[in-house]
Amino acid sequence: MEDEEGNPIQVDIVPLVDQISSFDLKYYDGEELYDSWEDEEQIPKAIQVTISMSVDRTENRSQDVRTNQDVQNNTVTQSTMVYLLMSANFSDPTAMASP
Repeated sequence: MEDEEGNPIQVDIVPLVDQISSFDLKYYDGEELYDSWEDEEQIPKAIQVTISMSVDRTENRSQDVRTNQDVQNNTVTQSTMVYLLMSANFSDPTAMASP
């Protein structure tokens, strides 16, 4: 990892949760989702966060059929969209409308 001037940045990586098998971010411009955000002039309207976790089959025996299917695969995936208020154009009344 490097800073803006190309100097190496030293970091210590510490796992927060051992069971996370994947963590994915996608960036939403109001119309489409993108794997990366390259626009330096504005921030995305929202970020989709998806986390997959490995689970113990015995912990979720009472869950519904869909969840049991996921548990059989030893993975549960959750996703949410986080809207960024700072991306709103407050001078445009239509920008404040709900998506």
